[in-house]
Amino acid sequence: MAAATIRILIAESDENLRRALAVFFSVQEGFEVVGEVANSAEVRLLCQQLQPDVLFLDLELQPSDFVSFIGSLFQEYPTIRIVALEPKREDNVRQQDVLQAGASKYLTRGNFASDIAAAVRQLDHHKG
Repeated sequence: MAAATIRILIAESDENLRRALAVFFSVQEGFEVVGEVANSAEVRLLCQQLQPDVLFLDLELQPSDFVSFIGSLFQEYPTIRIVALEPKREDNVRQQDVLQAGASKYLTRGNFASDIAAAVRQLDHHKG
């Protein structure tokens, strides 16, 4: 029996990285990119419309209050697994805050490329 396709929404401010993520997932078996956004206002709308399994969320989309933003997304869409993308170097305090707010994973842009598909597959993305 084939595994279910993991539906992904990419919310990334950097257009080159957003496109690269979309291309990467489009050639990986078991993934479908259902949408791409470049700002936080569109994130909520597309989460509601598309109901992705996984949201890749650039923390720079809502830099002033990323913890509240993630917390509210988690409250509104508890079945969507949030992968927070840290644009800077790893920050243990930010990582802890992001995970406590409801993100399932915290990845830095500098170290996620080799493990990104495995990280998403490890998420409990099944709705139930």
